[in-house]
Amino acid sequence: MRIAIVEDDPSQLELVCHWLRSAGHESFAFQDPNAFLKMRWQTQCEMVILDWNLSEITGIDVLSRLRQTSRFPSYSAAHVRNRRTL
Repeated sequence: MRIAIVEDDPSQLELVCHWLRSAGHESFAFQDPNAFLKMRWQTQCEMVILDWNLSEITGIDVLSRLRQTSRFPSYSAAHVRNRRTL
C-alpha cells in the first residue's frame, strides 16, 4: 500500500516510515503539510497518516482541504491522542 505520512516531528516521522516499510508498505514522508497538499496527486497514496497538531496548519485543516479537492471526497479519519488510546 502507498501511504503518505504528514508529521512535523522528524523522529516520529522516521519511526512511522520505518514501521510501514518493515511491514512491506511504500511510504512518503512529509514534514511540511503544505508540501504534502501540493504533492498528493503525484504520490497517488491510498492512505494518509496525519498528525493532528502540525506547526503550520492543523491536521483538521489538511483533512478539510483533502476532502474539498479530492476526486474521492469521503476520507475517513481516526484520532489517536496517545499510546493509551490505541
